[in-house]
Amino acid sequence: MKARKIITGVQNVLVLVLLLGVALSAYGQVETGRFVGHITDAQSAGVPHAIVKATNAGTNIVQTAITDSSGDFVITPVSAGVYSLSVTATGFQTINASNIEVQVGQIVREDLELKVGEATTTIEVYTEIPLLSTDTATLGTVVTNQQLTDLPLNGRGFFRLAELTPGAALLPPTGNSLAIRPEIVDGNTISGIRGSAISFLLDGVDVSEQHQGGTFIQTSIDALQEFSVQQSPYSAEFNRGGAFFNATTKSGTNRYHGGIFEFIRNDKLDARNFFSATRAILKRNQFGGDIGGPLSIPHLYDGKDKTFFFLDYEGFRQTLKPLSVGTLPTQNEQNGILVVAVRNPLTGQIYPAGSAIPAGRRKLALVKPPSV
Repeated sequence: MKARKIITGVQNVLVLVLLLGVALSAYGQVETGRFVGHITDAQSAGVPHAIVKATNAGTNIVQTAITDSSGDFVITPVSAGVYSLSVTATGFQTINASNIEVQVGQIVREDLELKVGEATTTIEVYTEIPLLSTDTATLGTVVTNQQLTDLPLNGRGFFRLAELTPGAALLPPTGNSLAIRPEIVDGNTISGIRGSAISFLLDGVDVSEQHQGGTFIQTSIDALQEFSVQQSPYSAEFNRGGAFFNATTKSGTNRYHGGIFEFIRNDKLDARNFFSATRAILKRNQFGGDIGGPLSIPHLYDGKDKTFFFLDYEGFRQTLKPLSVGTLPTQNEQNGILVVAVRNPLTGQIYPAGSAIPAGRRKLALVKPPSV
């Protein structure tokens, strides 16, 4: 009886996990892409009722669509990743197109031509990314996972890589905040649009700082799949009038994969500030790890090709003593001896430049020396 209760409890947990996954995938439609295309025969006529399947190379999850009377199809939503497309129709040979990359929020067009023959005969085709997208007018640039992994990035704040895209400039925090957390973005501008009109999206959720612009909510570089900087114009699922930072995180695949990391920065190799007798104290440690794969429980559930998980953790520890520069009054100024004339606003009495102001009268308004 006790074993049965344990199994029932585990099953309930799995149901909750599955429902949560469905809810999250339904909520985050903005960061997903789609396949569109036109299936024709040798005479360039549309082939209706053809079955089009898109298979994710990492998870083997298959999404299916059927062409309409004109031979057109749409498969959506499609998560960022690498896919293969297969098309089957009665009286035609099967055609496969592999190694098709779908980027965040991208519309990928695949127009394929079927040849008459048995469906058991398969034709492999190799497609190329078109230089011009005719299915959307949106202007934007995608920062890929390889760029996120390979490019140096002080503070590991991935939004700073947006500066690689045309027309984008990120404004760092003011004062000493840049030295404390250089990965944080306080403001930004894209194509002249002010920061308060720009949105930051993470897995379809708006994480923008609505007052000054920018965002303080980020994810680890190791948990990020890719992100795009979309400038204009936008489709109906986007709101507000400015540009968009559209980021999507990783998901697990059929292979278990993980890693650990630590990035260390300290003052040992830093130069001394000109106004300081010693080097400023800096000890920064960023560390963490990630793991992902199929969600499987031995003898209970096999999540291969169905259910996946991805966990990521990043810690941040820092000891910092930055140099602050300010202006202090000179000894003469502390004694009430100024280099300009001042006037007593109560009596109108003028204290000439270089004279000592009485201790009880030193909160006076500065004025020009009286004309002779």
